[in-house]
Amino acid sequence: MTKERKSFSSIFHNVYTAWIILILSLAITVVAWYISANFSKQLAEDRFDSRSGEIVTAIEDRMSLYEQALWGGLALFNASDSVSRDDWFSYVSTLDIQNKLPGIQGMGYAIPLNELRKDSLITQLQSNGFPEFDVKPEGIRDIYSAIIYLEPFDWRNQRAFGFDMWSNEIRRDAMQRSISENKAATSGIITLMQETDEDVQKGFLTYLPVFDKANPMNYAKEPFKGWVYAAFRAGDLMKGILGETKGYEIELYDDGLKTKDNLLYSSDGELKLLDNTRKEEYVKEIPMSIQGRDWLLYVRSNEQFIQVKDTLIPKMIAVGGLIIDILLFLVILSISRTQKKAEAAVNERTAELNLERLVLKKRNEELSEFAYITSHDLQEPLRTIRSFISLLEEKNAEKLDEESKKYLSIIANSSERMSDLIIAILNYSRIGASSTLESVDANEVVQDVLQDLHSFVERTNTKIEIENLPLLQAYKSEFHLLLQNLFTNAFKFQKEGVDPEIKVSFTEDTTHYIFSVEDNGIGIEEKYLERIFKIFQRLHTRTEYEGTGIGLAHCRKIALLHKGEIWAESELGVGSKFYFSIEKL
Repeated sequence: MTKERKSFSSIFHNVYTAWIILILSLAITVVAWYISANFSKQLAEDRFDSRSGEIVTAIEDRMSLYEQALWGGLALFNASDSVSRDDWFSYVSTLDIQNKLPGIQGMGYAIPLNELRKDSLITQLQSNGFPEFDVKPEGIRDIYSAIIYLEPFDWRNQRAFGFDMWSNEIRRDAMQRSISENKAATSGIITLMQETDEDVQKGFLTYLPVFDKANPMNYAKEPFKGWVYAAFRAGDLMKGILGETKGYEIELYDDGLKTKDNLLYSSDGELKLLDNTRKEEYVKEIPMSIQGRDWLLYVRSNEQFIQVKDTLIPKMIAVGGLIIDILLFLVILSISRTQKKAEAAVNERTAELNLERLVLKKRNEELSEFAYITSHDLQEPLRTIRSFISLLEEKNAEKLDEESKKYLSIIANSSERMSDLIIAILNYSRIGASSTLESVDANEVVQDVLQDLHSFVERTNTKIEIENLPLLQAYKSEFHLLLQNLFTNAFKFQKEGVDPEIKVSFTEDTTHYIFSVEDNGIGIEEKYLERIFKIFQRLHTRTEYEGTGIGLAHCRKIALLHKGEIWAESELGVGSKFYFSIEKL
């Protein structure tokens, strides 16, 4: 038994164990920091993906809305025998595109022409108040077109009045697609006729064909009448859709190709995202189809995207974990060094038994005092940690999100558990240090324990059965602590929905009194019956059952102090029976 105690002490109370525990705890802290950092990074990535998806949806929804405005214009032509300039003005004015549909430079109507109709149109419009009207650009072509309505008819849009869009290959491609497919068609990148030398933006157009409503699909009789269309300045359009792009840089490419010539819009006005020397934190390329035109949205995070909370939590875990690891190392190292001093003192005086006892008693007193001082000194940094956590929570209450508060709570709880652990280790080291053997009535001690645990008995409706116990020589306070720990375990590890039952009995042989404390709790698997008496050994997590994992180690040390033993018998789900023996004197 003595050999077993020495072996256990030498395993736990030595410098090597302290270093092993430090290395393991540091490894756990690194793993916790790594997991937290990856988790924070994943949250940021999810936020980036979500925002990218929102941008795509916003663009698609806005272009769909603008297409509906064109369908409304088409409906105006289909509902009327003829649509005048005033009718078109009234329709576009009602839409209030400058305020409600930002990004549309203008909505207009263009018609196809041959040479004869072109001359007739020019004559008609010049006589109707537009003396400078002409079909532009000049030149002889087989087919012409001309913009005859364009609202709002301001100075910028007047630059496009009479323009032949059919003469331009990019515009003509979209115009032809709208006719052949009879649906909205968006053009490639163009420079609008409305552009000046200032704030030049790339643009595009979206067309809808207008057919003869009496015979809409009879191409042989040339039912096609013209196009309603919308002109877009890409910069104004995207600013209206996206608003502020803090944390992101965005580029939009036409034809689904990420090249300089296909760049339709850049959020910072410069082509930076094609620079391969730049290291993007998060990047997303999302293809889109807008009225038959392939677009590619390129989104990249910038320095403003990473928020303070994304890096704060992993740092708090790393710093807090490091502090706790070092404190635990210092506790074990202090106990190890103290234990070595005590063992050295005993080894040096083995030849002088009486003197050894005096010296050992003095050493135990010094050990207890040293442990007390060490515990007190180690409690100070823990109190400091808790104080700073409280200050951090008070001063940053509005800045910290729920996740940050959660991690601060974890650090505070860990500090609290470390404080409890230090106290438990102190109590463990002081068992038997100052007590003396005395005559003890075991019945009175049991009653004192039940009085101390009165609230547990009342709250849990526990049934207690106690046999008549003997009078014996024992260390009274330690004997009281042994019974109290066993009773507390019986209360703690009870089955849900079952009232606890505790039975205390004893037998004796020629050398020892043998006590037993039996309960009807959750029980213990047989393979763990030896492990439970070792210091810091737990079979359950702290979230399931509170405690330091040192209570039964206390019991074992007390039994050994009385030159006895402690052991257990148990069946999982049925209950446990703890035995301990005390030498007869």
